[in-house]
Amino acid sequence: MIGRAGRGEGPPTLRGMLARGHLQLVLLAVALASASLMVSGLFALRGYATQNVALAAQTLAYAAEPTLVFGDREAALRLVSELGTNDNLAAIAIDDAAGRPFVRWHNAGAVGVDFGPVLSNWLGLGPVEKRVTFRGEAVGTVRVVGGIGAIFRYTLAALIIAVSCLGITVLATRILARRLEDAIAAPLDRVAEIAHDVMNERRLSRRLGPSGIAEIDRFAHDFNALLAELESWHNTLANENAELSRRADRDPLTGLGNRARLERNFEIAIDEAQRVGSEVVLLYCDCNGFKQINDTHGHDAGDAIICVVADRLRLASGDTERVFRIGGDEFAILLDANGRAGAAEEAARVRAAVHEAMAGPVALALGVEVSIGLSVGHASYPEDGHTLRRLMRLADMRMYRDKRGEPAL
Repeated sequence: MIGRAGRGEGPPTLRGMLARGHLQLVLLAVALASASLMVSGLFALRGYATQNVALAAQTLAYAAEPTLVFGDREAALRLVSELGTNDNLAAIAIDDAAGRPFVRWHNAGAVGVDFGPVLSNWLGLGPVEKRVTFRGEAVGTVRVVGGIGAIFRYTLAALIIAVSCLGITVLATRILARRLEDAIAAPLDRVAEIAHDVMNERRLSRRLGPSGIAEIDRFAHDFNALLAELESWHNTLANENAELSRRADRDPLTGLGNRARLERNFEIAIDEAQRVGSEVVLLYCDCNGFKQINDTHGHDAGDAIICVVADRLRLASGDTERVFRIGGDEFAILLDANGRAGAAEEAARVRAAVHEAMAGPVALALGVEVSIGLSVGHASYPEDGHTLRRLMRLADMRMYRDKRGEPAL
């Protein structure tokens, strides 16, 4: 539907404008062609009608001479009737020498003739009068009026043909116009659809296909190039954002979660524990003798030790996302006891796995091997507290008791 601005229907569509423009152009062309053919035909028929009436009057003047001389009305009537079989004649009148009516004939089947003298004369239908003479003396007159049978039939046929041609032309033009509309409007609709998806759904992989029209294909090529560039920029930004996000809550050396990630995961674990009525266990780990190793063998060796400890804690806990590096040589393990044994049993199991994982020596550069141990303290929710700060402080205190060899509380 073609809308109109200012009527609350929106602007007109390109498809509608093309369809309406083609239809109006075809109607105008066919109407002009039909009108020109009809007018030229009417002029040709006018000449024919004028000649036909003149010839009929001349023929009747010769043929009516004996009937007027002998006063034979019946013969004159037969003569007029035979001549009037041509429906292009509407009326015939024969008067005697005194001007008295001798024979009157009217074609009852002829189409109306009362057009007025001016129009009748222009159409060549006006009465043509001829004198009838015998031996040089006037014996009467004949008057012939033409009919519009031929003109009427021509006009009717022309109208029928014009309407038929108009219908056929409109149908053919609509088919061709539809193809043109589809060739132009369909790619533009596709552009609008892709632009909508790109803007609202970030589907930058969408592309325009070929249309078969050189200008539109050049536009589609440039549009696809723009989409490709936008997609490249978007992917670059997405990768950079992902990397920044990863760095924001990941330890750059070990790839473990940092303190910020521990805090978020702790809140999630607490919410789940409150929902199902389970426990959350926090293990706090610290390397034994790390400062001495770092001072003796250098910071590179210290970094290598930290990475080995991180890998062994991942292995001991059974899940990378459960282990966090929260300081230089300090780590935390967050355990959700749901579905397993109680908090104390879970802490004891992981603690044992950590000590077992740390039992082997760590190989450094130049064939040097060092042993590194871990002191571990634990705290659980809800038994020991409800906040991460409270649990970390209690686990840190218990970790130092473990470092001094004292029994855990």
